[in-house]
Amino acid sequence: MYLPKRIVLTSGRGVSDTELNSFDNALINAGINDFNLVKVSSIAPKNFSFADLSFLKTLEKGTVLHCILTRYTTKIKENIASSICLLKTEDIGLITECSGACTERHAREMVLKMAETMRKQRDLKKEEVYFTSIEYNAKKPYSTVISACLLV
Repeated sequence: MYLPKRIVLTSGRGVSDTELNSFDNALINAGINDFNLVKVSSIAPKNFSFADLSFLKTLEKGTVLHCILTRYTTKIKENIASSICLLKTEDIGLITECSGACTERHAREMVLKMAETMRKQRDLKKEEVYFTSIEYNAKKPYSTVISACLLV
């Protein structure tokens, strides 16, 4: 059984001539480009602690990291955003994500609304709320925004 102990929240943006390189540039901007990211669902363990991006530098490049990741890529001029919310309760952490052609404010409102719904469905008491989010006014193809919650 694997139970993560630390959580890292980060967001980034990238621009390039190809969709893949735009995404890679967003990973670089977010500081998580040298890891293999495995998407998982949205529950954090009860007794997690936060770590900052410098903690990731202690890990070997190529390490497999579990994460909740949201990403949006566009080829047109538009405002794009991504956000992740971690709502801590007395029992667990509930993680929600949103990204799209919207403002950062809208993305944050959506993730908080979804986290609150999850909390109410489980009849849990809210303790604290954390966010990572980013907004970018895309002007060139391809433009990508990402937000990630890494479970380490």
